[in-house]
Amino acid sequence: MAEPRVVVTGMGIWSPYGRGLEILWRGLMSGVSAGKTIARFPFHEVYRSRIAAAIDELGDEDSDFDARVSALVSEAVNDALADAGLRGVEYEPSAVGVAIGASQSHNSMLRRWVKHGPEAITEAEVRGLSWLSSSRIVTLVAGLARAHGISAMLSTACTSSTTAVGLAADWIRSGRARCVVAGGIGYFSDVSFSGFNILRLISRGLCRPFDAKRDGMMFGDCFAFLVLEEADAARARGARPIVEILGHGCGNEAFHATGPDPDGEALLRVMLAALSNSPSLLDRLTYINAHGTGTPANDAAELKAIARLLTGRRNSEPVTVTSTKGFHGHALGGAGAMELTCTALMIQRGIIPPNAGANEVENSEPSLRVLTGKAEPRVIDVALSNSVGFGGNVASICVAAPRAAAHEAP
Repeated sequence: MAEPRVVVTGMGIWSPYGRGLEILWRGLMSGVSAGKTIARFPFHEVYRSRIAAAIDELGDEDSDFDARVSALVSEAVNDALADAGLRGVEYEPSAVGVAIGASQSHNSMLRRWVKHGPEAITEAEVRGLSWLSSSRIVTLVAGLARAHGISAMLSTACTSSTTAVGLAADWIRSGRARCVVAGGIGYFSDVSFSGFNILRLISRGLCRPFDAKRDGMMFGDCFAFLVLEEADAARARGARPIVEILGHGCGNEAFHATGPDPDGEALLRVMLAALSNSPSLLDRLTYINAHGTGTPANDAAELKAIARLLTGRRNSEPVTVTSTKGFHGHALGGAGAMELTCTALMIQRGIIPPNAGANEVENSEPSLRVLTGKAEPRVIDVALSNSVGFGGNVASICVAAPRAAAHEAP
């Protein structure tokens, strides 16, 4: 009996460009970064930059911040369910799951406590301490999706939501769920901004992934959710798949707490795992949405790993590589879900946006091409979306257009 296949039937997103897939797509096609001067929290003269790709609707870090996070999560989830054509009655609630990735969530109370002491916390907030936990997001999403089945909140740094989507696909393939709402949330705070600034990882301007003069990352916000379904069940209810998830891989470099392994060995392994170690899928690989933070170390290590991956490829046409972080910034634990959404839109629409900020790319590998300049019309057969995080976490997920995916079952 063939293993169940997994398709994405709906997507919903709040990005720095605004609410919705079309607004995000217009931002990507514009070639203009969403980065701008922000005032979410007081800045200090030691900060390398005041620029980030913020969602304006989140506003300042005050006592209502967590409530605004919940509101934007609800809107993005509802948009994903509507995009999938789900009304909450197509599946038994026990067959619907939730898998969310985040590196931080609902912690504004904790930040105020640390900065100003217990007097900054109201008695009402103390009584509502359950809102402090990231698991609150799972409860919220489950309620919106009428999901009473298997659920999980993952926190593996910047690979969190990529791994969450991969786990959701595994649940469907194993029969533990028939439908899963998966994705991630990410937003920057004064705590995360200060920490990355101390590590000298923040760009002094806009993020320029893979550019020869890149000097660091740019923070971003996102709330991105995807509806995954077993392919036959989706077809039976008349859903139109956006992409098929062919595989995923996750692992750990066990190299350094904050720096990437310059050889990219673990990233190579998870990309191969996402491709199911299939020579045929590797030959069909067309595009990679790289982690590409714009830091000198990350981008160099990732290009090296990608070049090693492509040495076994029998197709002589170069694989196109970009990082969409030049547009929407780095949303930490939510970054993977945002970038997977961008990748799915590229597959659906047959065009690859440019690599924002990259003018002069250091790449001598003929097997890959980092796209610069204008958007490129291209039929994408098979694509990878990569994530790399602190603590050595690495992850990759493989997707394809449903018609292309039918060529080979991994």
